Amino acid sequence: MNQSEFEAELRRQRYQVFYGGLQAGRVNPDHAHDWEARVIVIGGEITLTRGGKAKTFRVGDSCAVPAGEITPSMSVRKASPTSPGGGTL
Repeated sequence: MNQSEFEAELRRQRYQVFYGGLQAGRVNPDHAHDWEARVIVIGGEITLTRGGKAKTFRVGDSCAVPAGEITPSMSVRKASPTSPGGGTL
């Protein structure tokens, strides 16, 4: 699924679409949200650690985090040409 298809599906399901990003080498600490989050990587590579296992997501990869679940730590390993400061979600 590409970015446009992903966003269209989110809108059909009445999700709010917004963009965020992390700088390469930075770590976003564990946290929780009051809403279900669905994420697609549109630049760079982002590694999520869940249950002690790290998984790297690359451009086009997506995942979901249920509301109230602790969002695993995220780190950006590689910046992309379209996102020189880091990965873009």
